[in-house]
Amino acid sequence: MTTSTKPTGKSRLGCIALLLLTVVLGAGAYFYVTRVLLPEPSAHRHVPLGTHLVVRADLVEIVASKPVREHILPVLVQARVNNEADPNGLGTRLAKKTGVRFPDDVREFIGASSDGLRWVLIVGGSFERGRFVTGLEEFFREEGIGGWSRDGELLVHGLGAAIGQADDGTLVFATHRESALAALPARAADDAAVLPTAAHGALSFAIDAAAWSGGLLELGAALPALDTLAKVARVDGAFVLDSPPRLELSLWPKAETTPAALKGDIDSALTVLKLAALIMPVDPMGARQALRDATMTADDEAVRVRAPWPEAPLNHAASALAELLRPLLARSPSP
Repeated sequence: MTTSTKPTGKSRLGCIALLLLTVVLGAGAYFYVTRVLLPEPSAHRHVPLGTHLVVRADLVEIVASKPVREHILPVLVQARVNNEADPNGLGTRLAKKTGVRFPDDVREFIGASSDGLRWVLIVGGSFERGRFVTGLEEFFREEGIGGWSRDGELLVHGLGAAIGQADDGTLVFATHRESALAALPARAADDAAVLPTAAHGALSFAIDAAAWSGGLLELGAALPALDTLAKVARVDGAFVLDSPPRLELSLWPKAETTPAALKGDIDSALTVLKLAALIMPVDPMGARQALRDATMTADDEAVRVRAPWPEAPLNHAASALAELLRPLLARSPSP
């Protein structure tokens, strides 16, 4: 005689309830990670109009990369432990005043410039809204840090630098008051007037022809790579810290040329650069090898360059930086 293993109504209901609970908990965990721990990148919406150069650093991807995770992160974690052991530390006092914990609450940095002289640093992350400027003003006053005064929604230094916070919480640090004001409003995410950067990568950048026109191109007769830039309308790229790491570039030609023709010019310029790299006494962080292994294609829109990056130099650089940071953070554990 055999015992039936057919599930009863109650057991089926239990399985369904367990499945629903798993789905709900999974969805909740996903929401918490992507919307609380990892807020959606939004700093790019504050890049001022008229910007010709943008550089973005994604701290989530940087920290997740193997070189940083294995060498630098342990040093930063130990510094955080030391800082939390001192309730009166600089970082603790700053967080109490501003509601922002550096670097815990930070997701991304964007540096932008219109002319190479006026710069704005845009910091995105999980920040309390409407508190940073007032709190920082009080912090400066209590710490005896002079030169700063309130100017409307900004904190402005006597030498011209300015600090602000956008309505969505994004932090703005600028070399000039006008640059800070230009970065405070948030534009639509698909605003075509904003110079785009790559949507992925630990480090990404975009630069257009206005940033390198003028005196730089006069050197083109001696340096073919610079002469080739005269035919490029925009370059954007990303440094991806996957395994293996890689550098990805897209070069968009001006209207008077084509991607295929531009590819031929870049091929010639790369040949010159590779020959020059051979006589370099050192290979800075693997750049020579990446240049040697770079491949290039042209599609209907742009020239695409892909250069695998050697991991060993990045690991060595991360280890050296960790050793540099260790004694500095041990003496001053606050960020």
